[in-house]
Parts: sequence; structure tokens; C-alpha cells
Amino acid sequence: YSPKTEYFVAIFDVITERKKAEAALRERQIRYSRLFKLNPHPMWLYDLETLRFLAVNDTSIAHYGYSEEEFLEMTIADIRPLEDVPQLLDTIKQFKEDELNQSGVWRHRKKDGSLIDVEISSHVSEYKGKRAKLVLARDVTECRQCEEALRQSDRRKDEFLAMLAHELRNPLAPIRNAVQWVKMQEATDPRLEWSCNIIDRQVTHMARMLDDLLDVTHIVQGKFRLKAEHCELSEIVNNAVETCRPLIDSRGQALIITQDTGPQWIEGDRVRLEQVFSNLLNNAAKYTSEGGTITLRVMREDVNAVIEVRDTGIGISPGFLPQIFGLFT
Repeated sequence: YSPKTEYFVAIFDVITERKKAEAALRERQIRYSRLFKLNPHPMWLYDLETLRFLAVNDTSIAHYGYSEEEFLEMTIADIRPLEDVPQLLDTIKQFKEDELNQSGVWRHRKKDGSLIDVEISSHVSEYKGKRAKLVLARDVTECRQCEEALRQSDRRKDEFLAMLAHELRNPLAPIRNAVQWVKMQEATDPRLEWSCNIIDRQVTHMARMLDDLLDVTHIVQGKFRLKAEHCELSEIVNNAVETCRPLIDSRGQALIITQDTGPQWIEGDRVRLEQVFSNLLNNAAKYTSEGGTITLRVMREDVNAVIEVRDTGIGISPGFLPQIFGLFT
């Protein structure tokens, strides 16, 4: 044993470790190469400077219709529609500046000229000493076609509901007129008056439901319009209370109304505001047990008019609060 022997042993250990690392690197490269080649989704590498393809996997060749040799003579702009190329170049410029990973859905063009929607995921890499982009693509054309078909179906449904609500409202006016005429006649049978009152109430109820249906369809179609006017808030609140009073009284509930200020003049849609307040009071009455209490406060905070409805009902669970203003919720 000598210091020289120890020196040679150390060199041998370093060489051995280096060979192990090189072997592990080769094994990893082989594994990644197989993963790249045999991936069920298209994958490719392209040069970030020239945009030319550097490598493509078998799925890309099968899916796009180009041979490997054709791919390697092309740039990524060649598989994009001409009108999309400027946007592509802007995107590439951004990546070259900040090297952010890319994701999104893009249109691609196959060799036969057909266009497909492709979901892209990519990141900056290195390939044979060149700064490159490794891309994984997934064809989502069929998925997006299904989404568009669903949107069209939903749009047709909304149009049908709007038309139906209009058509159903037409017969209500003559029914109500006939009921009013019968009421003006001298009734000989108490059951006749009772029947007329039932028909009148139910026609009113049905008209209100059809109005709600029209409101929903207009909102969904983006046709909802507000008609703002100068109006006094307490008058709107009183009209809403009058609408809801029968339900509140029928459940034996107490309605406490307080107004902290005098008249408050606002700019708003009188009809829609009455709907808002009556909906709040109706919900309070529905979800408060019989004999409960509902409090309605009309306040002013700086330049804002504030309406507060409080009840002794079951309330709303915190987890449901984010959804309460969704349609049909």
C-alpha cells in the first residue's frame, strides 16, 4: 500500500461511477425514445430558431399523413392554416423571450387538407445541442364537435321555451275575461262563484309562471333588457309586499317592515326590482316554518339604497352559497 496506490484506486472509482452514470443516462434515453416513438398521441420536436421539425413519432406520421422524411423538411407553420400563422409566430416569439410552457387548443391541417382541433402541451427542451420544443398533441376535434352540437341543442331548447311561453300566454286573456264576465252575473249557485275564484287565481298564477319562463329564456339568449326610470323605492317595496302577503298570511308568519329613512328616489327598472323583492320575500316565506318571523328593512348607506330581508328559517348552507344565483338553482 502507498499513496500512489490510493490515488489509482480513487481514479478507478471515479471512472466506474462515471460509466454507471453514462449507462443510466443511455438507459433513460432509450426509455424516453421508446416513450416518444410509441406514444398513442402525436409527439414531435421542433427547432425554436428555424421552427423546423427535428423528430416526429409514429403516431404523428399516421395521424397527419406525412412521411417522416416529409415532416423533417417542414416547419410547424406548414401544419397550420395560413390564417393562423401570424398568431403562431407571435406565440413562438413569446416563448423564445420567456420560455413559458405552452398549452391550448389550435387548428392543424393534415396532408389531405382537412382541419382538426388539437390540444397542445409543450415545453422547452434540448435536442442534439439545439434549443427545441417538445410537443404532445391530442386530437379533440370530435369532442369539440359534440360540444358545439350540445350548444346548438341548448340554444334551440331556449328558443322553443321562449316561443312556448308566448303561445301559452295567449289563451289566458280570454279565459280571464270570461271569468270576469261570469263574476258580474248574478250567481244563483255559490259553487259558481267558488269555481270562478279558483280559475281566476290559477290563471294569475300561470301567467306569473309564464313570465318567469320568458325571463329565464331571455336571460339565456342575452335578450334581457332593463327599462330604467326615476322611481321611489318604498312604493316598489310595498308592491312586492302586497304580492307576497297572501303566502305569508297563509303560513301564519309575522312580517316586520322597518324604514330607516324617508323617501329614496332611485334609477331602476320598477318591474324587475319588484320581482327581486317579491322573490326574496317568497323564498323567506317558503323556507320559514309556520308562525316564523320575516323582517324587511329599507335602509340607506351613503349614496346606496339597501334592502335587507331576514327570516327565522333554515338558512342556506355555506357550501351552497356560490351557486345560489345560477339559473334553475
